[in-house]
Formats: sequence, C-alpha cells, structure tokens
Amino acid sequence: MFNSLLRIQFLTGFFTFCAISTIAQTDSIHLQEVVISTARSPQLYRETGRVLKTITAEEIKTLPVQSINELLETALGMDVRQRGIHGVQADISVRGGSFEQTLVLLNGIKINDPQTGHHNMNLPVELSQVERIEILQGPGARIFGPNAFAGAINIITNNETETGVKAHISGGQHNLINTGLQATAKTGKIVNSVSYNYKSSEGYIRNTDYVSNNIFISSSLIHKKGTLGIQAGYTDKGFGAQSFYTPKYPDQYEQIRVKYASATFLTGTKTRLGLKASYRRHHDRFELFRNSPPAWYKNHNYHLTNVYSAESNLTNNWLWFVTSIGAEYRSEEILSNVLGTPLSDTLSVPGEPEGFFTHGAERQIGSLFVENRFNYSRLSVSKGFLTTWYSDFKQKTFFGLDAALVLTNDVSWYGSINQSLRIPSYTELYYNGPTNIGNPVLKPEEAVTYETGFKLMNNMADVQVGIFFREGRNTIDWIKENTEQIKWQTMNHTRLNTFGTEFSTKINMDKVIEKQPLKSISANYAWLKSSKNSGEWISYYALDYLRHKLSVTLNFRVIDKLHISLQTHVQQRNGTYTAWDFETATAVGEVNYKAFTTFDLKADYSLKNIRFTIEANNLTNVKVVDFGNIPQAGLWVQGGISLSLQKELKKQAL
Repeated sequence: MFNSLLRIQFLTGFFTFCAISTIAQTDSIHLQEVVISTARSPQLYRETGRVLKTITAEEIKTLPVQSINELLETALGMDVRQRGIHGVQADISVRGGSFEQTLVLLNGIKINDPQTGHHNMNLPVELSQVERIEILQGPGARIFGPNAFAGAINIITNNETETGVKAHISGGQHNLINTGLQATAKTGKIVNSVSYNYKSSEGYIRNTDYVSNNIFISSSLIHKKGTLGIQAGYTDKGFGAQSFYTPKYPDQYEQIRVKYASATFLTGTKTRLGLKASYRRHHDRFELFRNSPPAWYKNHNYHLTNVYSAESNLTNNWLWFVTSIGAEYRSEEILSNVLGTPLSDTLSVPGEPEGFFTHGAERQIGSLFVENRFNYSRLSVSKGFLTTWYSDFKQKTFFGLDAALVLTNDVSWYGSINQSLRIPSYTELYYNGPTNIGNPVLKPEEAVTYETGFKLMNNMADVQVGIFFREGRNTIDWIKENTEQIKWQTMNHTRLNTFGTEFSTKINMDKVIEKQPLKSISANYAWLKSSKNSGEWISYYALDYLRHKLSVTLNFRVIDKLHISLQTHVQQRNGTYTAWDFETATAVGEVNYKAFTTFDLKADYSLKNIRFTIEANNLTNVKVVDFGNIPQAGLWVQGGISLSLQKELKKQAL
C-alpha cells in the first residue's frame, strides 16, 4: 500500500511536469531567477548541471518548524535523523549518505567538526536568523573539499542593512520557552548586528530536557574597493541524552560549548578575489551516567577540537568562460581523554575542574583547485579538479564535469559526473568505549556519482525530476557480525552502491487559479536503494537510509493577513536496529524500522509590525523513531509573537 501510494505520487508529479511544460511554452512570465552561491562562482539556477535547492525566506516564515534541523527535513533528498527535539541533536545526510558525508557551511564558511559529524549542527544561530538555505545534492569535493562527499548545506543568515530591532517569544507544552532578540545599527557604510537566543524545555519523556543559549555577532563594511564581513558566535547547550548512543546505559547527558569566528573579503567585478579565514573551537562533555554512576565508571568523556582555516578564490570572466583558481589550508586538532594517541603530559580541561586530557591528535590539509565554466547560448559546461594533501593520508585528486542545456524558455536538461572522498573522523579512528571500538587504520572513503535529469521553471511552477547513481568504495561504517556481539566497530566496506530517483515541484496556485485560498503546493519525493559487497554485517549507519520519503506542503491565505500552512511527511526507512528491553536491560533482537506519516500545522496572523503564530506538530500523535530505541515527541502545541521595529527606527533616524 505504501509503495503503491508513492508510485502514484511520482507518476502524478511527472505528468504535472509534462503538462506545465506544455503550457509554459505558449504562455510564460518568468520570475527573477535565483542566483546560486553554493559554487566557485555565482551562476543562475537553470545554468547549473547539478541539483541545487534553496529554502527561501518566505518558506522559512510559513513552514511549521521550530529549528534549522526541522526545516532541513522538508527539503528534497534530506534525511534528518533526530535524537533530540528543537535542534538539540540531529544527524544530517543527503541522498542516503551518512551524517559524516555531508558538509555544513555557515555563510559559506565550513563548520564541520573533525571529532564527529554528530556535532556539525551545533550552530551559533537559530531559525529566526536564517535568510535562506542552499543545498547541493550530490558530491561537492571539487568545490568544497573532501567532506562534501554526498552533499553540502550552506546556511545563510539575515543580511540586515538598516538600523532596527527584532524580537520574538514563544512557549508551549513541556514548559517550552523560546526567546530571541536581534539589534542592528548602521553607521555610514558599516552595519553591525548582534543576536541572542534562549531556548529550553523540561522534555517530553524522562531525560529529554535541554537548555540552549546562542550569541551571534556580525559586521559588514561595503567599500568601493570591496566588501569586508566579520562574524562571531558562541553556543552553550546542555541536554538529557536518553539512550542517544547506547540503550544499555540510557541515562546519558551532554554539554557542548562552541566558539566561532570568521572574516571574509570580496573585491572586483570582472575579476573577483575572495578571501576567507575562520576559527572554530568545540568543547564537549559526554556523561554516560547522568546520575548514580556505577563503581567502574571513573570519568566522563571530554573532547576539545580546534579548527583553523584560510581560503582564497580568484575568478575571472572571459568572453565565454569563467575561470576559478584557488587554495585552502586547514588545521584540525583534538584534545581528549579517549580519542587520539597518548600525550606526553596530562592537560587540564578548560572550565572542567574534574576533567583532564590524556590523548590528542592533529592533522593538516592543503588543497589547490582549478575550475573552468563555459557558457555559450543555451549550453553551460563546468569542469575542474581539486588536489588535496593530507598529513595523515596520501595526496588525492578529484575530477568533475557538469553540463546544462536550456531546451526551451522554461525547461533545461542537466547531467554530471563527479568524484568525491572523505577522511575518517577522530571518533571513527580512535573511540573505544563500552559499546564501540575505533579503527586507527581506516582508509578514506571514495565515490563516483553520475546523475541526470530535467528542470522546469516559470511563473507557475518550479519542477525537477532526476536520477543518480553513486558508486562507493571503502565506505566507513560502524558494524558488527551478529546481535550477540556487544561492540560496534568501524571498518571500510569494500563497496556501497546507491541508486536513487528524485522529484520535486512547487506550484504557485495564485498563477493557476485566481481568487482562491490555496496559495501554493510543494511536494518532494525521493526513492533510494543501496547495496553492499562486504558480507552479512549488521550496519549502524550506512545501510539505514530512507528508502521512501515524501513531503507535501499546502499554503493557504485565508484572509489578507491570516496564513495557514499544512505539512505532511511520509517516511519508510531501510535497515534494522537492535531493540532493547529497558525493564530487563537486554537486547531482544533485530527489528525493522516502521514507516510513519506525520502532520504539522501552522497559522500566523500579521499586523503592521507584529506577527502572532500558533503551531501543532505531529497532529495525530504517531510514534516516530529516527534511531532505534529513541522515540521522538508526540503532539506538541506552541504559540508565539514576534516584533520588528526596523521601519519605525529608520523613520526616526531620518
């Protein structure tokens, strides 16, 4: 039944694509086309030979979501496996890849953590500060380097340009409190902005409480010689981690602190020079026992990572060509009491009187890239390579080729072949614990991805349909031979191949039928199939992927200032997990993930500079499990108010 419904949805979408394409050829008024910045040089959406999706400011405003993690779950090809609620902790993956294979960027700056991909979404910003999100489906190694193995996500914050104040406060079930304040001041050509966000809840079940504080500061100077941007952020987040990493010891807790700073400079028009520098410091304290630890448990796990990076990008526009060359240097360091090799001296953990570092590791990564894009008439072809040097591994070079051909004013074809590679995280290499064994001789994982499809874009619809095939080698995963084996161990799968089909559409109903309440319809559907050649291992991550995912969003304008958004997600996950009996503290065997369907609702009413919102998530209160033995929240109702005084302050200044 489930598969039949999804096949019907896919076929319906395909015929919708064909029908709209036919209409568009005779009557089309084009919208202003999106310029994609998730590339070496900016280019129009229709000219890209890749699948690049953008979640816009308007969508962020209307969707019934409470965090960046939940927002990403609405996008095509995204698998957001949440352990906690409202952005507490989630693993983000693209097209069936693992959470370690997705690169996360904040305003174009890479923020992946070398300790583990579990920390990639520990961001110093909240949903209210996000202007848009650009998602690259498929490998981006030659654009961003090795961590963009299966895809990349660029989170772009609000670009406030005038003096003003924004504030919001909301609350709901389980003592939810969410507050935020953003102040912007413009002085001449300099714009400074500072934001603070606080969020907390007592949790929906035992040991799911959390408290989160974020501070984000940004400054920009627009000068005739170029644009200088500076940003800095701080995150302090503590949360109950009930069964997060093992059900054997469910009473877990985690505290993280993140310091982040970056600077960018961009100058030129025909010839453009871009410079970037950044620093990220991530502190993590993981408590396997939050309360009443057993006698054998001697200490918590402490980790501290420092990442420094510098990057340059020179782009020149010729007659029919755009050429980009550049280089990057990246230093990754970890201090820990469990990860790395033994230190010569024991070091105290900053801010933790009882913590000591006994192990550590560091590595350096240098990259050089060249890319050339050819544009002539309706054809765009981009090819390039990136060569990377590692202090721990051999030199690697990635090649890629993308092509796009505009067939009509509305329809274009795209195709690409790209190589990718990812180096192991420090957790995969070194972590040894009660239920895990690391592997210090892991090899980097590699892949070649082939994809092709069609795009349609006009004033009525934005449609994309395509297929891809990823041929992976030495794929890294946590595995074990059978359910009786207690510990998971990292290893390189010999091969892991993934085939997928994708379909997305957004129909602007205002342009189709006038004077009716339905404003727009959006639908995303993805189907995946992975196969491996490495024996009958039980997989913890690599073979647990979304076989089917369908997301549909309906936006209504009931009256002029009242909008309602209804969203549904249908998911069927491939793979199994080891079910746990918490009363007897024993494993009861491998079970399949169950498919589920959720419904979310949001209503907002806007006055001059005030917005009132009310949301209800998981309306039917169904059981949702993204990770085995970790149930997600049921029905959750919340409401809030937001205020913007930007226009009023601008008038007073004049």
